[in-house]
Amino acid sequence: MIERRKYIVYGYFDKSIIIYHVKMKKLLFCGLSSVLGGVEIYTINLSKNLDKNKYSISFLVDGKAPISYQKLISDINVNVIYSPNLDKKNYFKRIKFLNNLYKTNNFDIIYFNTSFLHRFEIISLAKKHNIKKRIIHSHNSSYGYQPNKFVVYIEEYYKRNLSKYSDTLLACSKTAGDFTFGINDYKIIPNGIEIKKFIYDEQIRNILRTKLNVIDKKIVGHIGRINEQKNPLFLIDILTELCKLDDNYCMIHIGEIQNIELYNQMIDKINKQNLSNNIIFLGKINNVYEYLSVFDVFLLPSFFEGFPISLVEAQANGLPCIISSNIDSSINITGLCEFVDLDNTAKEWAHLILSLNLENDTRINFNEELFEKGYDIKKIYQNIEKIINDIS
Repeated sequence: MIERRKYIVYGYFDKSIIIYHVKMKKLLFCGLSSVLGGVEIYTINLSKNLDKNKYSISFLVDGKAPISYQKLISDINVNVIYSPNLDKKNYFKRIKFLNNLYKTNNFDIIYFNTSFLHRFEIISLAKKHNIKKRIIHSHNSSYGYQPNKFVVYIEEYYKRNLSKYSDTLLACSKTAGDFTFGINDYKIIPNGIEIKKFIYDEQIRNILRTKLNVIDKKIVGHIGRINEQKNPLFLIDILTELCKLDDNYCMIHIGEIQNIELYNQMIDKINKQNLSNNIIFLGKINNVYEYLSVFDVFLLPSFFEGFPISLVEAQANGLPCIISSNIDSSINITGLCEFVDLDNTAKEWAHLILSLNLENDTRINFNEELFEKGYDIKKIYQNIEKIINDIS
């Protein structure tokens, strides 16, 4: 790869221009998948806010599938590198790839977004190749599956030895930090947003509702990839119970299909319950912030989360949020979140939604409160840049 350089004019001496050579810091973001999720959104937004005169930025993407967010990164001047995926059969191939990548690129900073320390070769090999700044950022609070004894052993080993490999530990919430790092010290970096962008907009609401032909419907909104973590079949169960009580309810689902089998199961349930007129799948879209104004309530019955950006965005829009009690309670920044146990039936979830006042004039602007509590994206990224630049 060609090393990018920047030259700046510093001053004058005896009418001669003194020119200093400034080497850009080479930054590699790791832990990204080919689909657009919370980690990818966080990394894209952070990259947008970093000074491109100071940093040469690369994304390391697991697997070789075309990335779904190519359009989002086309304007931020980053290099995308595809690595062998995380399958067991690719382990030694992946190690060889990473060794070669680090050896030939001379990165200054590795920024590893993860929740799983058993995928630690990214950091351990960075240490081996003397990469000075090695950051681990935890974004989730569960494996999402039952790990075997070997995985648990590896996790515990790295938790005991984190200080040997990484100089900076970050987490999106206390739950995520405790899960990934155990008793090690870490810094909580909340998931911030462009607050003003998500403020409720009556005009946008009416335009999009007319476009979708749901102008008079009560809209339950969900944002999330279709995978096991998001509990998508329970979403349909809740919608089923809602429509038994009031057929004027409609669900809008935003997010791409990560698990086609689960998606097909959702469609089967929808067809069996004759709900095809009560749900709209929008897939992956780039104007989520506009559709929040279309929603009347936000629904997130996930099995686990770290600190979901979608819930910060929903609160900025003034939406009441009915969410799983498995989600870190610190996400309730504004008091708009109602936590419900997943042991409760879909009918109980539906009755809670029915009890809400969904009139538009109840939408409150929480702009100032979110800003004061530190959720402004620019402030957060200023803090991140200080962390990145702290290379001893």
